[in-house]
Amino acid sequence: MRILQLSQFGTPTGGAEGYIVDVSRALLAAGHETRLVCFQPGDPADLMAGTVCVPVSPEQPLETTLSSLEAIIREYKPDVAYLHLMYSNDVLRWISERLPVLAYVHGPYVTCPGMAQYLRRSARVCPRSGNWGCLYYAQTERCCFGRSPMRHIERVIAAKGSTAVYRKIRCAVGSAYMRGLMVRNGIPRNQVELLTPVLMDGPFDAYAPAARPNTFLFAGRILPEKGIGVLLEAAARLDEEWRLVIAGDGPKMETWQAKAQDLHIADRVHFAGRQDDAGLDRLYRECGFTVVPSLWPEPFGRIGPEAFARGRPVVAFSTGGIPDWLQDGVNGILVEPGSVEGLHAALSTLLQSREMQETLGRQALTIANSAWSSTEHVHKLTGMLERSIADFQPRP
Repeated sequence: MRILQLSQFGTPTGGAEGYIVDVSRALLAAGHETRLVCFQPGDPADLMAGTVCVPVSPEQPLETTLSSLEAIIREYKPDVAYLHLMYSNDVLRWISERLPVLAYVHGPYVTCPGMAQYLRRSARVCPRSGNWGCLYYAQTERCCFGRSPMRHIERVIAAKGSTAVYRKIRCAVGSAYMRGLMVRNGIPRNQVELLTPVLMDGPFDAYAPAARPNTFLFAGRILPEKGIGVLLEAAARLDEEWRLVIAGDGPKMETWQAKAQDLHIADRVHFAGRQDDAGLDRLYRECGFTVVPSLWPEPFGRIGPEAFARGRPVVAFSTGGIPDWLQDGVNGILVEPGSVEGLHAALSTLLQSREMQETLGRQALTIANSAWSSTEHVHKLTGMLERSIADFQPRP
């Protein structure tokens, strides 16, 4: 099968791009062909070999973008398009009319004007469906790109437009939470299938105790909704010996460094910056456990399974898709979303008990060895792609 993948970014940015790399390798290993097209202006397009950047921006006529895509389609002759982060409804609609498509929905950007399903001022998950009522919350909660009412109206129109297109195509999502969100916004349930965005093939290395059991690790983008502030507050209350490593980057780095200073814990918090695969692997193996303090509803949370593959348990807020892979008391500890007290208690529990760290870590490794097979993922994915091809009715 010849598969044309399309996504906003062609360089490593987050979990969606990590999935694109992993699934592309697995598809190639299974005998399929794949190519990636990205749309971010100025993108180096270095995510994988053969990536092509077709910029989409207000400064460039849409006809120029579509003409470039048409040329790629004529030359590559794909059997199907596999869509990822699609921020342009015009391009989304155009592709869906010309090719069979399967869309992997990596987050709430399809239905939520703020693209995160998260109320930033009150720091809680938004329970609403995307509609005109979002304009009120955009102003009061600052959950939608600044304060400009015109910008908010544009975002509501965009979300309603993308939802209308997704109602007509087959979709894949990573968690039960994401499936429920899509259905709640009018996408037919029989068009939304679960496909975990993790491809890992065991057996992994045998369990090894942590080199630094009093260290816990946060890995990911440093954004407010990732819960860094709550994590720092919980850590500041610890009486045990501890050290926190924050691996990642983002626009709020200086904010959290200043907060660590204000809490008088800067000497215990190490901001390690963005890590390559080897660096992140080393940090996983050194730490006693990993923390995922996300305040927004994580669509899945790939960090958890990555920690499990190194035999490390996870402490996380029970939000979004996290309960799909984290079983409380089995491979980690689930905490009430946003609770500083609950997060502090969970951190303290694992810091006090090396035995519990090891028990949960061994069970996490066992789960990683039996779940998330690349072969099974590709088998399920190709079945979904074939159904998309069978469903396709080309535009006259």
